Amino acid sequence: MYYGNVQNQNHSALLPANFADCLTFMKNALTAPVTDGTTAAVNDECVAHYQCYLTKASAEATFESHLKFYDVQFMVRGDELLGIAHTDTLEPAGDYDPDRDLVTYQQPAVATGAVVLHAGDFAIVGPCDAHQPGVALGDPEEVEKNCDQGAGDHSVRAVPD
Repeated sequence: MYYGNVQNQNHSALLPANFADCLTFMKNALTAPVTDGTTAAVNDECVAHYQCYLTKASAEATFESHLKFYDVQFMVRGDELLGIAHTDTLEPAGDYDPDRDLVTYQQPAVATGAVVLHAGDFAIVGPCDAHQPGVALGDPEEVEKNCDQGAGDHSVRAVPD
């Protein structure tokens, strides 16, 4: 997992070009209006998918992972906790969905880690990183988020969570 804030210019030098392009796009999204469910092409290999939703209690949020793609979780507005766990420590909750490149997991008995996402923060999680988006820090709040996924070759495409 890689975590940071788009205001830090050092990220562009550390990440593959396609991820750096996404971060530039995400930084611009902080000042643009976001409409739930819309998608926007960043370049030939990167598509942004915007989501607006109400955060929820950890027990109500699902852990998930993607087998082929890296997932870029970017907070446009609001705050949420993003749970993190290695996929080999979780039990799948169902079959792999190849159309969404999605595996969901049963709720673990003990959370293994988490990061807090505030506006401008992002987390890039790989195929071995199960993540639990949408967890409220306290009371549920509406958030605006951009979710992308990048393949092992670092191309990026959007797959809604």
